[in-house]
Amino acid sequence: MDVAFAIERLLYAAQYFGSLTANTRKAFDDLTWNDERPKPTWEELEAAWAEMLLPDIPQLTAEALVRRDELLGLAALRIAPLQGAVDLDQATSEEVGALTAWKQYQVDVNRVTSQVGFPSSIDWPVQPS
Repeated sequence: MDVAFAIERLLYAAQYFGSLTANTRKAFDDLTWNDERPKPTWEELEAAWAEMLLPDIPQLTAEALVRRDELLGLAALRIAPLQGAVDLDQATSEEVGALTAWKQYQVDVNRVTSQVGFPSSIDWPVQPS
């Protein structure tokens, strides 16, 4: 835990004297507290630190959806000419295979929101080569 950061999170611009470079309870206990507000307890610092470590779910969700949409756009760009070749009966076997791979990738990317860890932990599909 970064003790100084946790103090700052709890009590903005708190006034104290002492070294917190060790980030230990002893260093915190040894501080000279000069602030008019009460010195927080070690437990309050731990709780503040834990709260800071929690992911911001709405922000993570927004970022994941932006990435998903970018990847879906890329997949659509790759699929369109391959699908055109298939529709015109001009596709090579390699193009048919590539079309299938890109369509599967597109489906997998679209389903990332259904993953158990979404949005904190996402297993992004690998793009076809």
